[in-house]
Amino acid sequence: DRWRAHDTHTRKGTSIGKAGGNTECLAFALALAVVGIVVLFAIQPLLPAGVMSLIMLICIYSVYALGYDVMFGLTAQSSLGQAAFFGLGGYSLVLTSLRLNFPLPLAILTGLVVGLAAAFIIGAIAVRLSEAYFVIITLLYASVLLLLANNLNKITGGNDGLSFNLQPFNLLGM
Repeated sequence: DRWRAHDTHTRKGTSIGKAGGNTECLAFALALAVVGIVVLFAIQPLLPAGVMSLIMLICIYSVYALGYDVMFGLTAQSSLGQAAFFGLGGYSLVLTSLRLNFPLPLAILTGLVVGLAAAFIIGAIAVRLSEAYFVIITLLYASVLLLLANNLNKITGGNDGLSFNLQPFNLLGM
């Protein structure tokens, strides 16, 4: 009983469960992110391509981790479908770049829209379910997308996936 009361307190308390509980911290984090992006744009021409690729991967996986933080920290829900949405957006980006010859900004936007649309559709169904069923439906979605990705060899590359050489892209146009 004592453990259950502590668990309920931490979920509904100011640290985890209450949205908007610490707006100063959120504003500081947002300002820090904006400053970081501006600094990255400013030093981008000075960095070698390998370092910039590493920074971009760190940024991508940081956004992925933030999705987990929102899902587990703010909503206290367990989802096993995060990787499926991430993968669907990634495949959309690569396929539109390779097959449709979209420029990189448009391909990124396409990947974002496809991932968000899938998350919205599955989320609209799954959020109405209880906790156990929510986990099951998100696991089912991830499993179906994994099977599709592995079995549609001509589209997704099967178990090997897709790869392509990204041409250097300068966001500032320099």
